[in-house]
Amino acid sequence: MRTKRKPCEAELIEQVPIVKGYKRRSKLLFPLPDLKTQIASLYQRPDFEKQLVKWTNWHANSGMMTDVYDGEIWKNFSSQIDNSESQFFTKETADSNLGIMINLDWFQLFDSTPYSCGAIYGVICNLPRNVRFNKENILTLGLLPGPSEVKLDKINNYLTPIINELLDFWNEVKLPTKKCPNGKKIRLAVICCSNDIPAARKLCGHISALVGCHRCYKIATSKEEGQRLNFRSFDDMENWFTTRDVKEHKRNAAIWKQQNTEEDRRRHVSETYVRWSEMLRLPYHDPIRHLVVDPMHNLFLGIAQWIIKKLWIEGNKISKSDLEIMERRAKGIKIPTNLGRAPYKIITDQKILGNFVRACSLLVCRIIDNNMITEAHERLLKVALLIEEHYGPEKIIPNLHLCLHIRECCQDYGPLYSFWCFSFERMNGVLGFFPNSHRQIEPELLQIIMQNWRLDNILSSQLNNEKLTEGLKLLKPRSTTGTLSAYDELDYNELFRFRQIFCQETDNTINGSEAFPGKMLIPRKNRVSLPDDIYQILIEYYSNAYESKFISIAESASASLNDIVVTNMFNQFGRVQISAEVFGSVMAPRFFKNAYILAKFIQDNKTSDLFPGQIQYYIEHTTNTPNSLKTHRLALIRWYKLALNRQTQFYTSRRMFKY
Repeated sequence: MRTKRKPCEAELIEQVPIVKGYKRRSKLLFPLPDLKTQIASLYQRPDFEKQLVKWTNWHANSGMMTDVYDGEIWKNFSSQIDNSESQFFTKETADSNLGIMINLDWFQLFDSTPYSCGAIYGVICNLPRNVRFNKENILTLGLLPGPSEVKLDKINNYLTPIINELLDFWNEVKLPTKKCPNGKKIRLAVICCSNDIPAARKLCGHISALVGCHRCYKIATSKEEGQRLNFRSFDDMENWFTTRDVKEHKRNAAIWKQQNTEEDRRRHVSETYVRWSEMLRLPYHDPIRHLVVDPMHNLFLGIAQWIIKKLWIEGNKISKSDLEIMERRAKGIKIPTNLGRAPYKIITDQKILGNFVRACSLLVCRIIDNNMITEAHERLLKVALLIEEHYGPEKIIPNLHLCLHIRECCQDYGPLYSFWCFSFERMNGVLGFFPNSHRQIEPELLQIIMQNWRLDNILSSQLNNEKLTEGLKLLKPRSTTGTLSAYDELDYNELFRFRQIFCQETDNTINGSEAFPGKMLIPRKNRVSLPDDIYQILIEYYSNAYESKFISIAESASASLNDIVVTNMFNQFGRVQISAEVFGSVMAPRFFKNAYILAKFIQDNKTSDLFPGQIQYYIEHTTNTPNSLKTHRLALIRWYKLALNRQTQFYTSRRMFKY
């Protein structure tokens, strides 16, 4: 058959004018970074191998998940295809067997000119999460040339050389490392593919998400011929909500590859919903489980935006004047610091919105358990059922179906933080910021990427150079702060302890003291005199905390030898940073929105309840204690009172507080 095919007669070479005539140049260039060079460069960094083994100290509690190491994939990934008992990720191979997550995405390089550049990234999941997604640790597997997205029938041409390298690493590649200059055997496996919906289908060989689901047997249908396909009907969910057979998928993909004509291949895809992907050459690759539903595109950029635009605005549930009123009211809401910026466009389809928000709030927790992800799944299913009931089955779009598989993804890979696409999207911005000549864009981007890798190598080899080390401190970027990075510096045991306290899962009394884990930040006022009422509260606090008698300066004249006098001078601060999160106060106007907190108090009936408060300022106060001189760092908080006015509470099922 191959000898009878006609040549396509496509032009491969173009004539490019130069000073002395013309030169011949390939019309299409595929810049392919060398994966072995990138991995070898990482292993030359002094602390890299030490970082790789940190996950072995991970002590997961039963049912709790905080990272990819708690997921089923990491725990059960086989080292040998024909031996499911052999483990790929073990303590003995922690610094040599690498698990990577890959992402395929396209992004626009220019604001005014349509030019879409593609990139395939990889991150090493062995690394701790606080450094895993740093740009210096992200692998670039390939840059797909523009000016438009690669067509479906061409994507395998770009994947082939990348898969060849990945196959080499699966069979072991010997590379020099900092600890083993003579070489260490390194193995690497792709354990997760995290992409938006179109890229996911191209990468792993599935049919369009508009036609069928890649994880279960649900197929899109329509009530009448000619209508748009949708994922309606949940009554027979037990018939189709089961994981697809991976062996059947691979068998159908191999049959697709054997088809002789494009028409035969299209017919095969319409019958089996599968096409060949070069990813299937990886013997361990599971195109069903390893292809996750990305929550960033599915929940936050997909369903949330779709509910507002398609259901409420286009369905005339919300008018322009309604949106203006909502925006004014939303701006007046005081949001606690851990919730980020307030969304300004919300309205009342209360059951749909309430269930969706509750599901998202459960899923974005840093520590999750099976009960939380089960409740989130039930809430998302309720959202789909309500939309089908009130808006019609034609509104059940692919995202509403795919979100039902997020529970399985969490069971396989842990919390959403472990596999969502936010960090890869940031890398798109990094590449887009690099300068280029607008002519050979992808080769120029690759040149910059490889220059950065070489620079990292040079810096790693000169870490003993004190002058260079001091000079680099001047160029060091600011530490990341905010809700996404707030817990990166906390280990698992600390996070688990905080969760137990918050959820009342422990009966242990909190006592004792420890060094303050954060730092006080400006604005600052030194040696400020405490107001009399606050002074008395502070004395009472010390007396209760140390079970000793603390007194004021005025009472010192009649004090006994065991009484401890508390001074009324303190240092006042407007901000405090704990880990990567900055808390503000009324004293720091620029951080006013970060001044709101929630705290638990024990009630008269011995139960605890949450109360909101506003931080006025932070106190640094030094006093004698029964054992030594100690510095205490406290916060002065103004608490909200419960609003008992019936009219205030009439329109809400939530409790209302007054300031």
